[in-house]
Amino acid sequence: MPRAPAHCNRVCLSRTSSVISRPPPKSARPSPFLDHRLRRLLSVDVPNTEQTDPYAARPISRVALRQILAEGLEDTIAYGKTFQSFEKTQRGQIVARFEDGSSAESDVLVGADGAASRVRRQLLPDAKRVETGLVMVMGKLPLDPLVRREAPSAVFKGPTLVLGPGACSLFAGAVEYPPSQGSDYDREEYVMWGFSAHHDSFGLANAAGELALADARAAVLAQMTDWSPNLRGLVERAGTSSLSSFAVKSSVAVAPWATSRVTLLGDALHNMTPFRGIGANTALRDTVLLRDVLVGVGRGERLGVVERGEVALEPHQRARGDLDVKVRRPLVHNSMQRLL
Repeated sequence: MPRAPAHCNRVCLSRTSSVISRPPPKSARPSPFLDHRLRRLLSVDVPNTEQTDPYAARPISRVALRQILAEGLEDTIAYGKTFQSFEKTQRGQIVARFEDGSSAESDVLVGADGAASRVRRQLLPDAKRVETGLVMVMGKLPLDPLVRREAPSAVFKGPTLVLGPGACSLFAGAVEYPPSQGSDYDREEYVMWGFSAHHDSFGLANAAGELALADARAAVLAQMTDWSPNLRGLVERAGTSSLSSFAVKSSVAVAPWATSRVTLLGDALHNMTPFRGIGANTALRDTVLLRDVLVGVGRGERLGVVERGEVALEPHQRARGDLDVKVRRPLVHNSMQRLL
């Protein structure tokens, strides 16, 4: 198992801070809900947290985050591989096989390969994802002077949700960086948006239908005819290469399975809809819990199986209410177990 760079714990926060968006206002930061004509429906005051606090909310480019996490592991990470299957050797090791015919042997295999996880397909063949009936189209546009001037001001203050007619909605948020800070990481500034509606609104027979990217922009704009021009502008100016569409799915709760040296985290296990905006954060939380168990095993600790996971998860559950507890408990029961 590769070791993290020795400097990682010391500088991770400061490195990350150099690529976070502008800090929020000194007072509470409003998280607004608007209608399609930018009239405020609801505003939730979110207490301000200093940006040096590790629990502060901060948008960050996924490109930059990936570069930070991979730093110091350039000679360890192998790209261009497509996982095919895994098997257990007589010595108890796990061999991962790839489509190009190559393989890799390890003590533990962690499937973090997303919603369509091939690791999950083999480990938990009965695990299902269900269609919600919704389709989402996403895009982003660079923060040039025109966009800064005409984009709704709310998107520069925090995540903004717009509720439109016909049960459709749009999420938008900006990623900006303090002008005085330099960084070797990704410096792209942009507004990202996601428009969702029932599949029949897009003229699709079902949510699994394909929405051709060439038609995605037109399909969204067709449902925004009486929306604010400032909101329509976000869709009109999005780069064509940035457009994507997908059927919104959600995992079905998975019963506890037999512990082994293969486990899952993130969307590979508990794929959730994007509407609560916590998918990536939950995956990172999974990673922290799994890291603690692996470090404990490396130290020779023989900790209780469920007890350790439950203790670590308890404050997290209290903070988030009962969110996906039925899905996460199998994760705690299996992924957080003693792996040796």
